[in-house]
Amino acid sequence: MAATRAVCDVLDVFRQAVDALIGVDVSALADGASVVELLGELSRVEAVVCRQAAAFDASGAWALDEAPNSTVWVTTSARVARRQSRRRLSIGRALRAMPLVEQAFLAGLLTAEHVEVLSGARDQSERAAAAVTGAEPVLVAWATRLAFHRFVGEVKGWLHDVDPDGSEQGALGVRNGRRVHLSQSFEGKWFLDGVLDPVSGEIVKGVLSDIEAEMARADLAAAAASVDPTARWGDLVRTGEQRRADALVEMATR
Repeated sequence: MAATRAVCDVLDVFRQAVDALIGVDVSALADGASVVELLGELSRVEAVVCRQAAAFDASGAWALDEAPNSTVWVTTSARVARRQSRRRLSIGRALRAMPLVEQAFLAGLLTAEHVEVLSGARDQSERAAAAVTGAEPVLVAWATRLAFHRFVGEVKGWLHDVDPDGSEQGALGVRNGRRVHLSQSFEGKWFLDGVLDPVSGEIVKGVLSDIEAEMARADLAAAAASVDPTARWGDLVRTGEQRRADALVEMATR
């Protein structure tokens, strides 16, 4: 009971701290340094949530409510998307095998996305898992010093060197996992969702981006001619998302 009270006290302090942040004038924390610091603290909280999600899963307490698994229990109780519940549980489990990664995550030096990249590397094969364990200090150093896209590239290159067979199998698995779903709602709307392998994705993105850029230039020229010669992107009649959708249709038409 004393432990439960202590935990409740900690959560109360946490809530009070969040309330204090909410009460701060928005302009007071509008500088870049404050945003970066807040993101670091957000990562620390995410690390705790992931760790506790895995601990809750291992406890089996979710079964007391006759839930089939902890993901269903959290999804229902917290009213969150199931994919988020699964993601946090997966990250929490992965942290158990990567103590230095967990330490850096809890310190706010890494994000959940960093952990997912390293967890994915471990999952490639037994050889890759052993390599990640041995190189954890180097991998954490990359994660804390490099831009995220460069970190991903370094990990991919390193993984190919230490486990070339697994990398080839992994690439084949990604390729075989390609899919596209296009379905229509009763209102006539179309919903598009899919996964492409890296090469195919780059091809589609390249063409789509070119067409989208053409449309953006045309929108900007039209706005400058008919509305205001000093028109900027925020003055355009289409949002970026709308232009991208129109560019997709144009790509299919061409």
